[in-house]
Amino acid sequence: MGMDDYINSNNIAAASAVIAFCALGLTLWQGYIARRHNIMSVAPLLNSCIVCHVNDPFKIEISNGGLGPAIIKKFTIYVNDSEFDIGEENLWERILTLIGVDVNSVKWVGQSHIEGDPIQAGKSALLLEIKPVNDIEGTINHLDRVHDLIKYSIEYECMYGKKRTLRK
Repeated sequence: MGMDDYINSNNIAAASAVIAFCALGLTLWQGYIARRHNIMSVAPLLNSCIVCHVNDPFKIEISNGGLGPAIIKKFTIYVNDSEFDIGEENLWERILTLIGVDVNSVKWVGQSHIEGDPIQAGKSALLLEIKPVNDIEGTINHLDRVHDLIKYSIEYECMYGKKRTLRK
C-alpha cells in the first residue's frame, strides 16, 4: 500500500464524513419542518356565537372549527367593567342580576367548569342558555340588548402548547 492509496483512503473518509454531516443537517431540518407543519395542521380555531331570536333561547356557544382540540386555560367574562372568572360560585346568577335579568323569570343553564377542558375539533360547548318562562316578548327584547353587555376572553392552547386568545 503506497502513499497514493493512503491519500485516496483519507479523501474517501473525509468525503464520507462531509456527506454524513450534510445528511444529518438535512434530517434535522426536515424534522423541524415536519413538526412545524404538524403544529399548524392540528391547530384549534375557536369561534363564538351569541344567538337571540324569538323562537330560540338566548345562547352563548363556543365552537372549535380547527383540526385539533382546544384546551381552555382561562375564561374571563366582562360585564359593565366587572371581571368574572368562569369558576366563581353562582357566577351566572350574579351576571344575570347585574345585567338586569330577573333570574326568577327565566330558566337558565350555565357552564361553570370549562377551564382545563378540551373542546374537540368540530364540537361546540354551550356557555349560557336562557329561556324565558313568562313575559316572553319583554324578556326576549331585554335579552336582545344583553349580548352587547357581555364580553369575554378565552385563553386556550393546542396540544403542542401554543397559546391563543379569543376575545368577543
